[in-house]
Amino acid sequence: SEQVLIPFDQVAYTLLQSVVSLVLGVLVRHKWPRVGKKLTKAIGPLSVLFVLTVAGFGSYVYFYLLELLVKFPIVIPFAGMLPWLGFLLSYLITMAFRLPRPQSTAVALECGVQNAGIPIQLLLFSMAKPEGDIASIVPVAATILTPVPLYFTVAAYRIWKRCKAGEDGEGRSGSYELKGVANAGVEEDGEAEELGADAAAPRSGWVARSRHTQV
Repeated sequence: SEQVLIPFDQVAYTLLQSVVSLVLGVLVRHKWPRVGKKLTKAIGPLSVLFVLTVAGFGSYVYFYLLELLVKFPIVIPFAGMLPWLGFLLSYLITMAFRLPRPQSTAVALECGVQNAGIPIQLLLFSMAKPEGDIASIVPVAATILTPVPLYFTVAAYRIWKRCKAGEDGEGRSGSYELKGVANAGVEEDGEAEELGADAAAPRSGWVARSRHTQV
C-alpha cells in the first residue's frame, strides 16, 4: 500500500506567506490610517479585476477539479454538511443562550461560511500530484454548496414577507370599508336630523302664529 506524504514544511511556508501579508495589512491600517485608506481605494479596482480573473481564467485552469468531483460524487453530501451544520448548530446554540436574533444570524454566518481558499491553496501547492488534486475537491465542493441553504432561506423569507404584506393589505382594505360604511351611516343620520329640524321649523312657526291669533 502506498503512503501519502504530507509536506509539512511546504504547508508551513504557504501559511507563512498568507500570515505575513495579513500582518502587514493590519500594521499599515493601524499605524498609518491615511495610507491605509488610500491603499484601500487603490486596491478596490484591483480586487475586482482579480476576482474576475480568478472566476474566468481560474475556472478554466482548474476545471479538472470539477471533473474529479463528478468522478467522486460521494464527497458532495459530506462536504456540504460542514457549512450546513455550521449554520444550524451555531444558530441553535446562540438561540439557546438567548442572544438576539440578529446576533444569532451573524454568528451562524461566521461559523458556516468557511474560508476554503486557504485549504485549496495548501493542498494544490503543498502536496504532490495527484494527491493534492484529489484532496482539494473536498473544499471545492464545500465552497460550491455553502450558499445553497442561504438561497433557500432568503427565498422563503421573501415569500413569507410578501404573503404577510398581502394579508395586512386585505385587513386594511376591510377596515377601510367598515370605516366607510360607518361614516356613511353617520352622514345619513346627520342628514335625517337636518331634515327633521327643517321640517319641524315651519311647523313650530305655524303653531306660534296660531296661538298669537287665538290670543
